[in-house]
Amino acid sequence: MSECEVISVYALDDAVRDGIYKPVSELLSKQYFKWPVLITTGVDEICKNSEGDYNGVLHDILTMLYFKIKSVGQDDNFISFDVVVDGKTITLWATIQVDNNGQPNLTIMLPEEY
Repeated sequence: MSECEVISVYALDDAVRDGIYKPVSELLSKQYFKWPVLITTGVDEICKNSEGDYNGVLHDILTMLYFKIKSVGQDDNFISFDVVVDGKTITLWATIQVDNNGQPNLTIMLPEEY
């Protein structure tokens, strides 16, 4: 069997550096999860464009994800959950990804950003 040549690799750390993923503050993410939390540009825009406070909306997103994970009670690296922002229900996805050092990160995104 011949080996394939790797042409390009775009890792999680590259996406953070390029601004595709934005780290959530450790203070906020550690309230809910043992791993660092990242949000995509789409989720960041939802928080920025909300009628509410950015951190308040982000707190609501993390809270809803936390309770969804607790209610599902299964080990999975993908979960879909809903959050209400400015009176609209928005479906978000969360997945576990590994960074360049092999450390897990919880990433929250819009379905179309997957």
